[in-house]
Amino acid sequence: MFRLLVLQALILTAATTVLSGQAAVQYGAASALSKGAAPAGKAVTGTLDQLDKALGGKAQASESGSKQPAPASTAASKLAPPEPPVTPPNLTALVTGMTRAELIVKAGKPSMSISSVDDSILVETFWYKDGEVTVKVILTGGKVDSISGLEKVAAK
Repeated sequence: MFRLLVLQALILTAATTVLSGQAAVQYGAASALSKGAAPAGKAVTGTLDQLDKALGGKAQASESGSKQPAPASTAASKLAPPEPPVTPPNLTALVTGMTRAELIVKAGKPSMSISSVDDSILVETFWYKDGEVTVKVILTGGKVDSISGLEKVAAK
């Protein structure tokens, strides 16, 4: 029983010591922020300047021997050519039963897609935008199962 009491006392003492140390660090950090940490920054800068002088100014920023940063790549500074305008997909060519590959060839990449598995069968839903009209294509097992919104494209 005595050992248990001693153990509890040690645990409480250690916790108090650790928390006191944390409080001291936080107080010091808050104190430095309230008074401004600028003097410490100046001291570090001065120390680094003195180190550079002691080395005779031979500290180098890169292997090339110059302290100047490397110039930016001229290829990176050139602007990329504008992308060609995106042509709307040919949604009138869509029919049920076509494969996923045929769908991508005829209509292109969908504006949005979701994939899921239902009874171990892959089900994909593709959405295509043609102006204000949205066409939803559902593929089941890699083949077009249903198409909705296509009548709006035909009326357009």
